[in-house]
Amino acid sequence: MIATMMLDFNKLQLSDANVTDLRVTRLTVEIDYLDWQGFSRTLVFKNAISCFFASPHGRALSHGRTQKGGAYVQECCKAAGEDEFDRFNEFSFTEAWEDQEIVKIVAEEVYEKHPPSEPISGAVVI
Repeated sequence: MIATMMLDFNKLQLSDANVTDLRVTRLTVEIDYLDWQGFSRTLVFKNAISCFFASPHGRALSHGRTQKGGAYVQECCKAAGEDEFDRFNEFSFTEAWEDQEIVKIVAEEVYEKHPPSEPISGAVVI
């Protein structure tokens, strides 16, 4: 079993990171990415009720953002039959070059799987 640790998504260093894989299950979204130092990391979004992906594989990221109670969160909660909007957050990833949100996830919380792997020597994302 791999340990997880809750994190402050807004403080996560995503500059120059690249998404390598996405997995969606019934209530979880997992995103694997290579950070700017070549470390492979995994974020786990728990109690996810919505996800939007715009071809994020291999695209350089700029930053992540969390929003609580916005129109998108409320729309997703209504569609999922959730009455308590304030339990959910919108987590989004912004692409570096076009400054577009290429991933949006509505979930209750986000964790990082630990420990991250060793740096991947000569890692290339295609």
